[in-house]
Parts: sequence; C-alpha cells; structure tokens
Amino acid sequence: MARSGVDTKRRILEVATNQASVIGLEGVTIGRLAADVGVSNGAVANHFPSKSELQLGTIAHAVTVVQALVAERAAAAEPGLPRLQATLNAWLAYLADPPFDGGCFFCTTSIEFGSQPGDIRDVIASAARAGLDQLLEQARLAQRLGEIDSDAPADQLVFELHAYLQEANWARRLLDDDTAIDKARTAIDNRLQRKAHP
Repeated sequence: MARSGVDTKRRILEVATNQASVIGLEGVTIGRLAADVGVSNGAVANHFPSKSELQLGTIAHAVTVVQALVAERAAAAEPGLPRLQATLNAWLAYLADPPFDGGCFFCTTSIEFGSQPGDIRDVIASAARAGLDQLLEQARLAQRLGEIDSDAPADQLVFELHAYLQEANWARRLLDDDTAIDKARTAIDNRLQRKAHP
C-alpha cells in the first residue's frame, strides 16, 4: 500500500474512533467519515469495504491508543503494587484528559454493544478483559510479594478498583463533576492502603 494510502487509512481510523466515542460505532458512516477526513466516500470504502471491517478496525485502533496511554506508561514501574498503582494512575489520567472527544471510547461502545451478541461485542469484551487482566496480574503479584494482604481474592480487589474508574468517568462525563478524578484517586489510594501491610 502506498504511503499516502497508509496515511489515509490511519486518518480514517483516527476520525472514526473519535466519532464513535461520541455517537457510538453504529453512528459512524462512510459519508460522515469521508466529509471529516476530507476524502471521497470511495476512498473510505476502499480501505473498509464493509461496516463490520470499519468497526473492527476502529476498535483495534482504539486499543492501540489506550494501550499506549495506560499500559505502556505504567510499564516502567516495578512489578507488583507500584505497577498496579501506576496503571490505575494512568487510567485516571486517560479519563481526565481523553484523546477522544466523547471521553472513554470503551465506555461508550461497551454500553452500545453490551446487550448485542456478535463479533463486535466479543471484540470489545476481549479488549475490556485485557485491561482488567493487566490489573489482576499486578494485584496477584503484589499479594505474592506481600505488598498487599491476601485475605481477599485479587479479582475482588480489582473489581472494586475498576468500579472507581468507571464511577469517575460517569460522574465527570454525565454529571460534569470536575472533582470526580480526584475523588476516584482518593478512593483508590484508601482502598490500597487498607490492603497494604504496615
């Protein structure tokens, strides 16, 4: 594929991901994309012949963006509790200053497709599980290292920590609560302190 074609495809995915964060994947159309990217409808269709290919490509692009902003930023921290905390802080930073106009791409699309069985739902769910698995891996390691108590299952702890992230996004986006990120950070710190050994 020519360099210009690669650049056009990347730009289409950038715009599609941004649009989907606001209006959902179903709302992203070839015509809307073409207009916003500044190309013809045929140019979009040339890269994505079907709606499902466009949706799957958009999800894959969102995964790449979020991975770079969360997992890759946290990777420099020591494994265990430090990396768990770094990952949670990276998630909060992502929610505070999202790269997409609609906020968290996966919050929007998981609500949109959560009750719709099919390939799109499965791919979104897989991406969500991957994010949770990163937290779970570090929580389990922190327990093995004695950095946090092991009196409760690690998956329960991760469930609660992830709930704080979800609440922060909801309160910030829907209720315009400018303190939501700070509240979530405080809740996360308190939760981990209660688990940490003295």
